[in-house]
Amino acid sequence: MIDSDINIDELEVSSNGFIETAPKRLVWYGYTIIVVIFIGLLMSATVIKYPVVINGTVKITTLDPPERIKSKKGGIVQKLFISNGDSIKSNQVLLALRSEANFYDIEILKNRLKNLRFRNNDTVVDFILKRDLIFLKQLGNLELGTIRGELNTLENLLSDYIRTEEFPIQTVKLSSYKGLTSSSAEDIRLLKRNRNQILKELIIAEQNEKRYKNLYELGVVSQIELEATQKHTLIIEQKLNINSVKISSAGNSVLESSANELILGLDYNLQKARKLADIQTSLKELETAIELWEEKFLLRAQSEGKVHFLERLNDNSIVETEKVIMLIENLNINRELVGEILVSPSNYGRVRLGQNVEIILESYPEGEFGFLRGKIMQISDVPNLESQYSIMVKLENELRTSANKVIPYREGLAGTCEIITQEISLMKRMLQLLNR
Repeated sequence: MIDSDINIDELEVSSNGFIETAPKRLVWYGYTIIVVIFIGLLMSATVIKYPVVINGTVKITTLDPPERIKSKKGGIVQKLFISNGDSIKSNQVLLALRSEANFYDIEILKNRLKNLRFRNNDTVVDFILKRDLIFLKQLGNLELGTIRGELNTLENLLSDYIRTEEFPIQTVKLSSYKGLTSSSAEDIRLLKRNRNQILKELIIAEQNEKRYKNLYELGVVSQIELEATQKHTLIIEQKLNINSVKISSAGNSVLESSANELILGLDYNLQKARKLADIQTSLKELETAIELWEEKFLLRAQSEGKVHFLERLNDNSIVETEKVIMLIENLNINRELVGEILVSPSNYGRVRLGQNVEIILESYPEGEFGFLRGKIMQISDVPNLESQYSIMVKLENELRTSANKVIPYREGLAGTCEIITQEISLMKRMLQLLNR
């Protein structure tokens, strides 16, 4: 029981004074703990490193990237020669687009041209040309489109050459000498008068031949044209020789005939060589036309590997111009897998060779499969069409993750990544944030 004599106001004042005045030892302990905690935080902030990263997307590929197959010309697929996932060889035909020419007919024509006997014989014989011409004419029902015109030209040249060979040269000689009579005094007089004219022609022919030689060395005229001028000079020289023979031996018609036969023989051989050259030129033009058609309507693989369709393909499918429709994966067992990262110009300056990269693949969660480790091995100096720079990453353990699991490689394997550009202390990071 409280003594009634004690003043209640005095009790309240003494209680408040006790509560408001904390013990000095307790205050000292509190300050000490706060200072220790603060110093510990400062030391931790200077010791603990804070990684600065650049986030991006990454694609796993080979150091030799897969070949991208795209159609130079849009159209309808006439024949698809492969299936998705097939292993193919270099230069193998993948598909043929529909055109006025049929792919199979073009192949028949190519095989026929390879087996032409006259192109593999040094001496062209009539029966060889006739056989080759018959084989070419058997191709009349093939669908060759514009190539048909080149084939017809070759056939016409072969036919013309064969007709020339079949026409007896002796008939030409006899017709040339028809009505020839023995030389007379009047003939000798005329021959002497013509000799001066022949000499003038010879001088002009020699000058013309010299001019053609200079043009031939400059590449202005062809060798056939040069040979024609040389032949013309030779003919005039022969005419001069014949004229001299006639004058000295007017009665010797045998010598006169021999000279003229020589001239006719030279002319005949020159025409023969010219026609053979035309045939060879026509054959090359036909083969060039086939190559141009193949380049336009056929898709070929430039490398061997495994083919992957990027869209559904079959006979009668429609392909677009300059669109990538399939990839050829490199199947070399010694291939090196790398990561390809694209970064924007704003982050390009922070990327350096040797920086660490951590990669998390799509469809392979980090919590279950872990992540891939790598280092930057190459940085492009020039951006691509999208103004991004390409970075190549060397994988430290191929596709073995940090969780010791091996990811099977497949084309198109991709994910996200972090490029660790540097590691700074928490203190420095906080100061950077305060200075912003």
